[in-house]
Amino acid sequence: MDDIGRAAIGSITFADHDQATRWLGELAEINTSPDNDWDAFCADLYDRSRAVGVRGDEVEYFLGHLATADEKTTVVDGVCAEPDAVTVAAAYDEAAWAGFLAENGIRWDGFEDTWEPFREWFAYEARENRVDIPAGQFLAYVEQAQSKVYAMAEYGVTVNPLAEFPLLERLLNYPETLDGMRQFLVDETGVDPGE
Repeated sequence: MDDIGRAAIGSITFADHDQATRWLGELAEINTSPDNDWDAFCADLYDRSRAVGVRGDEVEYFLGHLATADEKTTVVDGVCAEPDAVTVAAAYDEAAWAGFLAENGIRWDGFEDTWEPFREWFAYEARENRVDIPAGQFLAYVEQAQSKVYAMAEYGVTVNPLAEFPLLERLLNYPETLDGMRQFLVDETGVDPGE
Protein backbone atom coordinates (compact mmCIF):
# COMPACT_ATOMS: atom_id res chain seq x y z
CA MET A 1 0.00 0.00 0.00
CA ASP A 2 1.45 3.39 -0.96
CA ASP A 3 1.28 6.63 1.02
CA ILE A 4 -1.91 7.79 -0.67
CA GLY A 5 -3.56 4.49 0.19
CA ARG A 6 -2.42 4.71 3.80
CA ALA A 7 -3.67 8.27 4.14
CA ALA A 8 -6.98 7.30 2.51
CA ILE A 9 -7.50 4.36 4.87
CA GLY A 10 -6.47 6.60 7.76
CA SER A 11 -9.54 8.72 7.00
CA ILE A 12 -11.90 5.98 8.09
CA THR A 13 -12.61 4.79 11.62
CA PHE A 14 -14.17 1.36 11.86
CA ALA A 15 -16.27 0.23 14.80
CA ASP A 16 -14.73 -3.24 14.76
CA HIS A 17 -12.83 -5.80 12.71
CA ASP A 18 -16.04 -7.16 11.15
CA GLN A 19 -17.13 -3.75 9.86
CA ALA A 20 -13.66 -3.13 8.40
CA THR A 21 -13.71 -6.51 6.64
CA ARG A 22 -17.19 -5.93 5.19
CA TRP A 23 -16.25 -2.44 3.97
CA LEU A 24 -13.06 -3.72 2.38
CA GLY A 25 -15.06 -6.39 0.55
CA GLU A 26 -17.39 -3.72 -0.84
CA LEU A 27 -14.43 -1.59 -1.93
CA ALA A 28 -12.81 -4.52 -3.73
CA GLU A 29 -16.06 -5.37 -5.50
CA ILE A 30 -16.55 -1.80 -6.74
CA ASN A 31 -12.93 -1.55 -7.88
CA THR A 32 -13.21 -4.63 -10.09
CA SER A 33 -16.35 -3.41 -11.86
CA PRO A 34 -15.29 -2.80 -15.49
CA ASP A 35 -17.87 -0.07 -16.20
CA ASN A 36 -17.21 2.12 -13.15
CA ASP A 37 -15.99 5.60 -13.96
CA TRP A 38 -14.84 7.92 -11.15
CA ASP A 39 -18.28 9.48 -10.49
CA ALA A 40 -19.98 6.09 -10.48
CA PHE A 41 -17.24 4.69 -8.23
CA CYS A 42 -17.75 7.53 -5.72
CA ALA A 43 -21.54 7.20 -5.70
CA ASP A 44 -21.33 3.42 -5.33
CA LEU A 45 -18.81 3.68 -2.49
CA TYR A 46 -20.99 6.19 -0.61
CA ASP A 47 -24.01 3.87 -0.90
CA ARG A 48 -22.16 0.71 0.09
CA SER A 49 -20.31 2.43 2.92
CA ARG A 50 -23.56 3.71 4.36
CA ALA A 51 -24.95 0.17 4.20
CA VAL A 52 -22.08 -1.13 6.37
CA GLY A 53 -22.23 1.83 8.77
CA VAL A 54 -19.24 3.92 7.65
CA ARG A 55 -19.85 7.66 7.93
CA GLY A 56 -20.23 9.72 4.76
CA ASP A 57 -17.71 12.39 5.80
CA GLU A 58 -15.07 9.69 6.29
CA VAL A 59 -15.81 8.31 2.83
CA GLU A 60 -15.44 11.86 1.52
CA TYR A 61 -11.97 12.15 3.07
CA PHE A 62 -11.07 8.70 1.70
CA LEU A 63 -12.13 9.75 -1.80
CA GLY A 64 -10.34 13.08 -1.41
CA HIS A 65 -7.07 11.22 -0.93
CA LEU A 66 -7.81 8.91 -3.86
CA ALA A 67 -8.55 11.90 -6.07
CA THR A 68 -4.91 13.01 -5.77
CA ALA A 69 -3.66 9.77 -7.37
CA ASP A 70 -2.98 9.47 -11.09
CA GLU A 71 -3.91 5.79 -11.04
CA LYS A 72 -6.83 5.55 -8.62
CA THR A 73 -7.54 1.89 -9.43
CA THR A 74 -3.94 0.99 -8.63
CA VAL A 75 -4.16 2.72 -5.25
CA VAL A 76 -7.38 0.87 -4.42
CA ASP A 77 -5.76 -2.39 -5.56
CA GLY A 78 -2.95 -1.68 -3.09
CA VAL A 79 -5.43 -1.06 -0.28
CA CYS A 80 -7.35 -4.25 -1.07
CA ALA A 81 -4.10 -6.25 -1.29
CA GLU A 82 -3.31 -5.50 2.36
CA PRO A 83 -6.49 -6.36 4.27
CA ASP A 84 -4.61 -6.58 7.58
CA ALA A 85 -3.58 -2.93 7.28
CA VAL A 86 -7.24 -2.01 6.85
CA THR A 87 -8.80 -4.25 9.47
CA VAL A 88 -6.23 -3.31 12.11
CA ALA A 89 -7.81 0.15 12.04
CA ALA A 90 -10.58 -1.26 14.16
CA ALA A 91 -8.26 -2.28 16.96
CA TYR A 92 -5.31 0.07 17.35
CA ASP A 93 -3.94 0.80 20.82
CA GLU A 94 -5.42 4.17 21.79
CA ALA A 95 -2.99 4.65 24.68
CA ALA A 96 -0.02 4.03 22.38
CA TRP A 97 -1.42 6.50 19.87
CA ALA A 98 -2.03 9.16 22.54
CA GLY A 99 1.52 8.76 23.82
CA PHE A 100 2.97 8.86 20.31
CA LEU A 101 1.04 12.01 19.42
CA ALA A 102 1.96 13.80 22.65
CA GLU A 103 5.65 13.02 22.16
CA ASN A 104 5.94 13.62 18.43
CA GLY A 105 3.22 16.10 17.47
CA ILE A 106 5.05 18.92 19.21
CA ARG A 107 8.06 18.45 16.92
CA TRP A 108 6.44 20.51 14.19
CA ASP A 109 7.45 24.16 14.55
CA GLY A 110 4.16 25.45 13.15
CA PHE A 111 5.57 26.91 9.93
CA GLU A 112 3.97 25.91 6.64
CA ASP A 113 7.29 25.43 4.85
CA THR A 114 8.30 22.72 7.33
CA TRP A 115 4.98 20.84 7.26
CA GLU A 116 5.84 18.39 4.44
CA PRO A 117 9.14 17.18 5.97
CA PHE A 118 7.43 16.89 9.36
CA ARG A 119 4.49 15.03 7.82
CA GLU A 120 6.75 12.50 6.11
CA TRP A 121 8.78 11.94 9.27
CA PHE A 122 5.65 11.70 11.44
CA ALA A 123 4.01 9.16 9.09
CA TYR A 124 7.20 7.06 8.98
CA GLU A 125 7.55 7.05 12.76
CA ALA A 126 3.86 6.19 13.13
CA ARG A 127 4.33 3.13 10.89
CA GLU A 128 7.36 2.09 12.91
CA ASN A 129 5.33 2.40 16.12
CA ARG A 130 2.27 0.62 14.67
CA VAL A 131 -0.02 3.63 15.02
CA ASP A 132 -0.13 4.53 11.34
CA ILE A 133 -3.92 4.26 11.09
CA PRO A 134 -4.76 6.90 13.72
CA ALA A 135 -1.78 8.95 12.51
CA GLY A 136 -3.21 8.91 9.00
CA GLN A 137 -6.58 10.06 10.33
CA PHE A 138 -4.90 12.80 12.32
CA LEU A 139 -2.83 14.03 9.36
CA ALA A 140 -5.85 13.97 7.07
CA TYR A 141 -7.85 16.04 9.55
CA VAL A 142 -5.05 18.57 10.10
CA GLU A 143 -4.42 19.00 6.39
CA GLN A 144 -8.10 19.64 5.65
CA ALA A 145 -8.37 22.24 8.42
CA GLN A 146 -8.22 25.96 7.79
CA SER A 147 -5.40 26.25 10.35
CA LYS A 148 -3.06 23.35 11.04
CA VAL A 149 -1.96 24.98 14.30
CA TYR A 150 -5.52 25.17 15.62
CA ALA A 151 -6.40 21.69 14.34
CA MET A 152 -3.44 20.24 16.20
CA ALA A 153 -4.46 22.15 19.32
CA GLU A 154 -7.82 20.36 19.18
CA TYR A 155 -5.83 17.15 19.66
CA GLY A 156 -3.94 18.65 22.59
CA VAL A 157 -0.77 19.33 20.59
CA THR A 158 0.64 22.80 21.17
CA VAL A 159 2.95 24.08 18.49
CA ASN A 160 4.37 27.57 18.16
CA PRO A 161 1.21 29.73 18.26
CA LEU A 162 3.06 32.61 16.63
CA ALA A 163 3.96 30.60 13.54
CA GLU A 164 0.99 32.02 11.69
CA PHE A 165 2.10 35.53 12.65
CA PRO A 166 5.76 35.77 11.56
CA LEU A 167 5.96 39.55 11.97
CA LEU A 168 4.88 39.30 15.60
CA GLU A 169 7.36 36.49 16.21
CA ARG A 170 10.19 38.61 14.82
CA LEU A 171 9.09 41.52 17.01
CA LEU A 172 9.62 39.36 20.10
CA ASN A 173 13.34 39.21 19.28
CA TYR A 174 13.70 42.93 20.05
CA PRO A 175 13.93 44.56 23.49
CA GLU A 176 10.61 45.75 24.89
CA THR A 177 11.68 49.38 24.78
CA LEU A 178 11.11 52.36 22.56
CA ASP A 179 14.57 51.87 21.04
CA GLY A 180 13.79 48.19 20.46
CA MET A 181 10.56 49.07 18.64
CA ARG A 182 12.41 51.69 16.60
CA GLN A 183 15.09 49.18 15.58
CA PHE A 184 12.40 46.66 14.65
CA LEU A 185 10.72 49.19 12.35
CA VAL A 186 14.05 50.12 10.78
CA ASP A 187 14.90 46.45 10.16
CA GLU A 188 11.48 45.61 8.76
CA THR A 189 10.80 48.68 6.65
CA GLY A 190 14.16 50.36 6.13
CA VAL A 191 12.67 53.59 7.45
CA ASP A 192 13.74 55.19 10.72
CA PRO A 193 10.63 56.71 12.34
CA GLY A 194 12.86 58.99 14.43
CA GLU A 195 14.19 60.82 11.38
